[in-house]
Amino acid sequence: QVLGWGRTLPEKDIVGNKLSHLEDIISERLENSESARLDIWQVTMSSYPSGYARESGDNDRQDGHDIIEVTEPKEPNQKLVRKMSNYMSIGVQGYVGSGFEAHRAGNRLANMFVYAQESSKWVFWRRFPDLNQFIKNITQNGQVVLECPTPAERKQNTEKASDIPQMTNNPIDFVIQNIPHIWGREVDLWGEAESGLESVSNRSGPTDPEQWVPQRANDGKVEIMTIENMVSYFKKLANFRQHVSRLGQLNTPFDINFRPPEVHQKEVKKIKSSSNWEKAKALLKDKRRHKYEKSNTICIMCDGEFYEIKDPKSISFDCFAQIWTLGHKQDNINMGRLVRDEVNSRNDQ
Repeated sequence: QVLGWGRTLPEKDIVGNKLSHLEDIISERLENSESARLDIWQVTMSSYPSGYARESGDNDRQDGHDIIEVTEPKEPNQKLVRKMSNYMSIGVQGYVGSGFEAHRAGNRLANMFVYAQESSKWVFWRRFPDLNQFIKNITQNGQVVLECPTPAERKQNTEKASDIPQMTNNPIDFVIQNIPHIWGREVDLWGEAESGLESVSNRSGPTDPEQWVPQRANDGKVEIMTIENMVSYFKKLANFRQHVSRLGQLNTPFDINFRPPEVHQKEVKKIKSSSNWEKAKALLKDKRRHKYEKSNTICIMCDGEFYEIKDPKSISFDCFAQIWTLGHKQDNINMGRLVRDEVNSRNDQ
């Protein structure tokens, strides 16, 4: 889609009689195309020794989905390396997708039903955990460029002055985007935003809008934004996208760092006092905590594949390569997103 060729092919029989359909497709795309660059990112998901990083779902699926991410062993592994071209979601899409992977069917229509069913469970019966409970900060070249305090930490730090940018909200989803293309559509969340900068205080460095450049898929940078709650999520799905909590625009390399496992211990275990009242308060607090927070498990979606990390340590991003693609260009108006990015890059020079 981002190349401008649409969602599907016009003919179900791609090859055709004596390769006629295939010949038409190749001819059209050579005649109406323009070369365009695309950044490929290497993503390294790692956990603490007490945890693991792995693909979600069943290791013995019989749906023909036999790529290496699914067929490789699921034994505990503290590191998982993948390539990313489009975007990553930490939170909402990861949690929904983890349940979807466990019941993935063998055809597209059935998969749509399974995904809708899994989504409805989260919308009506469950709730998504606040990611501040997991994510500690974002670092670039070893320097903290954004802190992600919990509500309790923000209350404690009100009297302490800090020049480091801080998140001011409690999101349920982190979106790390390379191409303005999300949710199976060409949705330009970052570029269409008109407000939402209040999501970070003390902006500087990569979180400072004055240092941002137009989002492109070939600039060696990714954009990070958040979704605060389900209302915000549905608004963006329904095309109400003027308010987007844009955190920053980062180039390579950078890391999203998580809180150590001991932070997620049961509150009762943290109590040193023998007071029954203190123990009762700790028990009540434990009961209110989200089950994924208790188990310290974060779920991730990266380019349509789903992963989970138990006791997460960090997710590292590094611009791995830049490839050439052929995107649709009929004229100066009708062109794919990647081609438009390439044309704009040339005009900037």
